[in-house]
Amino acid sequence: ILVDIKVPMMGRTYNFKLDEMIPLGLAVAEVGDSICQKEQCIPGGSLKQLMLWSEDTSQRLPMDQSGWECGLKNGSRLLLV
Repeated sequence: ILVDIKVPMMGRTYNFKLDEMIPLGLAVAEVGDSICQKEQCIPGGSLKQLMLWSEDTSQRLPMDQSGWECGLKNGSRLLLV
């Protein structure tokens, strides 16, 4: 699934390809890792504390469900907080 992930604390939006079948909790850890490597930053806390919100539905996404289960599709807009 190709999604746009906005990270308000970085003031940037990133394009990511998420595996639609893995739990979002695993995807968030990978996304956080990738962003920190790209921006050469050190995460200030545990990546497990990050949450995904859907900008399209204004709802927090459950970390134990997959993108497919949450109804994500190509072009979905997410917030990482």
